[in-house]
Amino acid sequence: MLLAVLSGGLFARELPDLPPLTTLPDAGPLPGKFVWADLFSSDFDTSRDFYRQLFDFDWQPVGGLPERYGIFLLDGEPVAGLSFHQGANPAVPYGHWVHYLSVPDVEQATGQVVAGGGAQVLAPRTIDRRGDFSIVAGPDDELLGLIRSSAGDPADDRARPGEWVWWELFTPDSEASVSLYRDICDCLLEKRENGEERYLMVSQDQLRAGINPLADGGSPGWLGFVRVASVSDKVVQAQALGGRLLFAPDPEVLSGRIAVIEDPTGASVGLITWDLAASEAAQ
Repeated sequence: MLLAVLSGGLFARELPDLPPLTTLPDAGPLPGKFVWADLFSSDFDTSRDFYRQLFDFDWQPVGGLPERYGIFLLDGEPVAGLSFHQGANPAVPYGHWVHYLSVPDVEQATGQVVAGGGAQVLAPRTIDRRGDFSIVAGPDDELLGLIRSSAGDPADDRARPGEWVWWELFTPDSEASVSLYRDICDCLLEKRENGEERYLMVSQDQLRAGINPLADGGSPGWLGFVRVASVSDKVVQAQALGGRLLFAPDPEVLSGRIAVIEDPTGASVGLITWDLAASEAAQ
C-alpha cells in the first residue's frame, strides 16, 4: 500500500535544485551512514509549523516545483527536507519520513534491493549539487533513500539537540534484512548482546543503525530518532502541537530516555535523550 501511494506524485515530476549535503572542502563519502531525511506530507503548512516549533528549526523554501519543497535548518545547517505529497485518500492526512543511506553506488544498490525482493520507487537520478540518489522499498515495503553525495557526506560530529542521531529498522525478517543491507552499503552487521535477531550496522568503526524483529501488530519501516534535551518535555510539547504518543518513555527501556511520536499527518519520529559525556565516561 505504501509503495503504491508513493509511486506517483512527486516522483513523476522534476525535483528542485537541492543544496549539497555538506560544504566542508575535505568531506568524503561515508557509506553506511544515514545522511539526509525528507518528510513527504499532504499537509505542507501543518508539517512545517509542527517541526519548526517542536525542534526550533529555521525554514528555507526551495523553488522548482509546482507544489512546495523546503528545508529545515538548525543554526543555519540543513537537517531535513519537506515536500508536499498527496496520499491515496485526499480526505485522510498523509505523512511519511524517508531516510537516506550513503552508498558507494546508487544504481548498483538500487538493483541489489530489487534483486533482494524490494522495488524501485524513484529511479536513480542526479542533481549537480546533491549527487546521485534514488528511493527504494525493501522486501517488506520499508522505504529507504539511497544517496552518493557529490560533495561528500557530513562529518561524524556529535549530534546536537534537534539533529538526527539514530535509526532503527523494524522488520519481520531480520536475517534477510541483514544480508540485504550488508551488501548495499558494504557495512558490518553485528549481533546485539541483548537478544537474538537484533543487529547493529557498523561502518567506519561507527555504530550507524539497528535492525530489529517487528513486534506483533507493527508496521515494517525505518524509524529515525532526533536527539532532544528532555524526552518527557518534547512529548508534552508534541501533543500540544497536535501530535500523538506512540511509545511512551519506559524506565525499563533506555532508562526512560526514549519515546516515539506521530506528527499530525501520521509520520513517526523517535525522540531520544542521549548524554554523550556520560556515555563516553562509561566506555
